[in-house]
Amino acid sequence: MSKLLLILISLSFFLTTVGVAQEGLTLEKALADLESSPEDSYLEYVVWQMAKREKKTAEVMAKYPMPIVNLFDDFTSAKDMQKILQRTVYFNSHVVSSKKDDWVDITGLKAPEIPPGAFSEWTGEAKSQSGDLSKYIPLEHYFVQFRSFNSFSQALDLLKNVEKPLILRAGFLNSQEKLEEQLAVSYNPELRPIYNKVITQMAITGSDTFVREGSDVTLLFEYKASLDFLFRQQMSQQFRKATLLAEAESGKKEYLGISYKYCQTPSREVSVFSAYPFPGLHIRSNSEEALFKTIRAIQGQDLEGNKVSNLGESKEYAFARSQFEDFSKEEAFAYLSSSFMHHLHSPQLKLTERHRVVCYNHLKMIDHGARMFQGESKKAPLSIAELSEQKCTPGSFNQGQLVCPSGGVYALDDTLDDTLDDEARGTCSHHGHADFLTPCLELPLTQVMGEEAYAYNLFSKNFVPPFSSLAIRLKLTDDQYQWESVALPLRDTFSGYESVLGKPQHLDISPDNGHSLFKISTSFNKKELLEQAKNNPQILFSEKLEEFLSQGLGDHLTLQFYDDAGSFPLEWVDSLNGVVNQTKEAVEPFTILANFVAQVFFDGSVELSLPVKNAPTVDVFLDKADSFLSILNNNDSFSFATLKLKSPQVVHYLKAKLGAVFPVFQNLPTIWGRLFWQRIDEKIYFTTKLSMLEEGFRQSKVKETLSAHVALSIYPDSWGPLLKKWTSSLEDNPFEKKNLEPSQDKITDLLDEISRIVVSVTFHPYGLRTKITLDRK
Repeated sequence: MSKLLLILISLSFFLTTVGVAQEGLTLEKALADLESSPEDSYLEYVVWQMAKREKKTAEVMAKYPMPIVNLFDDFTSAKDMQKILQRTVYFNSHVVSSKKDDWVDITGLKAPEIPPGAFSEWTGEAKSQSGDLSKYIPLEHYFVQFRSFNSFSQALDLLKNVEKPLILRAGFLNSQEKLEEQLAVSYNPELRPIYNKVITQMAITGSDTFVREGSDVTLLFEYKASLDFLFRQQMSQQFRKATLLAEAESGKKEYLGISYKYCQTPSREVSVFSAYPFPGLHIRSNSEEALFKTIRAIQGQDLEGNKVSNLGESKEYAFARSQFEDFSKEEAFAYLSSSFMHHLHSPQLKLTERHRVVCYNHLKMIDHGARMFQGESKKAPLSIAELSEQKCTPGSFNQGQLVCPSGGVYALDDTLDDTLDDEARGTCSHHGHADFLTPCLELPLTQVMGEEAYAYNLFSKNFVPPFSSLAIRLKLTDDQYQWESVALPLRDTFSGYESVLGKPQHLDISPDNGHSLFKISTSFNKKELLEQAKNNPQILFSEKLEEFLSQGLGDHLTLQFYDDAGSFPLEWVDSLNGVVNQTKEAVEPFTILANFVAQVFFDGSVELSLPVKNAPTVDVFLDKADSFLSILNNNDSFSFATLKLKSPQVVHYLKAKLGAVFPVFQNLPTIWGRLFWQRIDEKIYFTTKLSMLEEGFRQSKVKETLSAHVALSIYPDSWGPLLKKWTSSLEDNPFEKKNLEPSQDKITDLLDEISRIVVSVTFHPYGLRTKITLDRK
């Protein structure tokens, strides 16, 4: 019964999606559909195509303006770029011209200058682990290693759990499933006990970051040689299943003395190349050329006998490993080498990817046109020409601007018939299918057109690399998830950080009570800042103030936010909406942001604290400040009072009138902000509520610190009640409620098992160190 229900639901969904472009559809209906699903590139395609049919393209252009196109982005995948490129077609703004009279040799283009990183001057000793698979990795490839199969499966589950609630644009889930199918491997729960028993380490490598759209991905498995039969049995079983697919071509070959098997379908839905260089090591790649590069790295030479270097033997890799301690706690390690960064921004790869992205957009538009045709004609199209004849495409593909920039020819998949059993798909004779594009590694360019060469030279001239290389380590235990990264900088990248932040300080990361939302702690170069302040004639600097700052206070501060706020008046949020232009894209996020800011700052509890180095100096200064601050009593905008608490210390209280200070807030009611301060033990606190200074407010006596320049601590247990308050305050406002509730559910699901999140940043001459720790309940 459940299977029948699932089939009916699936059939209903298929008929609904295909029927979006049913006969009689108008532009107004298409716009309404797009309004409810703005991220759907197919719906936007229908809107543009209907506008073209009804000769209302100018109206749609006014609503959806011409986007900025950056085809040289490192991490924006073709799927995210496709909507942008699709729109350019209707604006008649070509990305690559069809003219063939100004070709440029790609070897004459100059790549961006990426100076060597800190490792070039390093003379230390390498720190490595036994069995490091990096010595089998090509020098210019990325490298991700897992210390066991259990580590890999834990990381896999963690990424899935993170992606679902946050709706990450990376599309990891879909990519992982596609790669499993393509490489004829499976990580289902039933096989994990076997893999955990046999596999000792595994690694993932590739030549570029465009995994989602189809890139070379190679898996390396180090397994127990004594269990060779069991491991090969599992891998061979899945490989044999792939060879039984229709149109699958399989066989056996040899390269550099190492035999390998292959199985590949025309669409690359399955594309696997499998080799065992020696007992205990297995390679599985979706690209034959990538397999060859890995074998060359293992053998240390190419077909001509020339020496080939690998990543593990490089000086920069040794330097990257030296930046981490305690290898016993490491579950996964990833490294983007400087050689990889050079390759990633080379003219060869950048321009190959540029061609591939443009072709990907054309293939997706052909898919959209076929889907639109099927919805209207109730049959599958037999050719691209038929799509054009029925006005389901913006023009004739393989002509004008709708040509493959690499010279490929577009067509419909010839395995389909004229029924609705399957959706028609576009193909390119050069780049393949949109779902499994041919990797850039297999599409080397030799020449490009002049306008492409000009665009790349402009990119190369203005490109500023964020780092020379990047190392990441992942720790996964029952109690904690921890991500630690070191961005190895270019020379002098962080040369000025000490003048602002000074030396790393022991920053407080423990909550003061059970109502902390989050706290931000940062160090600062007090000596340097004081010198600059004293030399500024606009700043009044007394001897007592200098003594208070230089001798009384420490070198860091902490800003903490608490959840003890009441419900926030909704009319203030409505007033704040008028600050921005009345467009949906601008108002929705601003409404949520304004709600948060007003809830915390106007009706919430905020605290700023600084460590006290010399308590008598601080107390004397606060007493002397009374007489100065009392002058504010004569000002209509301020009032000052000294209050007595049960404790012997004096609490200073400043009340300031904040209403109508800024033009954007003129339509708000008068707001009174209150500020209290007092020294308690080894800290001086500035708070927005008097109760925060009363005895017993700080329940936790355990203080936990870490050495860093900046630390952010988030306490999820306090966010649930706050989110509920927000939801209840929006019950009478369906617009805000619609946008807030999904976010609340996703965040609640993600943080349900987390007791604390700590993010710390530390600047060093040899790198920017970032650590993210998630403490589990």
